[in-house]
Amino acid sequence: MAPPTLSVDEIDELVYLARANEIADFKNEIEGLVKGKESSVAEIVKSAIDEESGNGVLHYASANGHAGTSPNHPPSALGERKTLG
Repeated sequence: MAPPTLSVDEIDELVYLARANEIADFKNEIEGLVKGKESSVAEIVKSAIDEESGNGVLHYASANGHAGTSPNHPPSALGERKTLG
């Protein structure tokens, strides 16, 4: 399955909600996109990349100290964790 294409407005909304720690609204937005794009949470989150900075919503959430922004999906749910060494 190809990753979903998100509009600039959809990405901006997710980035804003992640930065502002608006968890309930972030979850609702993600759930709506999952249904509307017929995709998974992981694919939506991976596709939500700010074109100007190249940063994703998890970057913005963690940069602002909001570890709980990911809607019931820890970072490991987005792909295999890789460690150095």
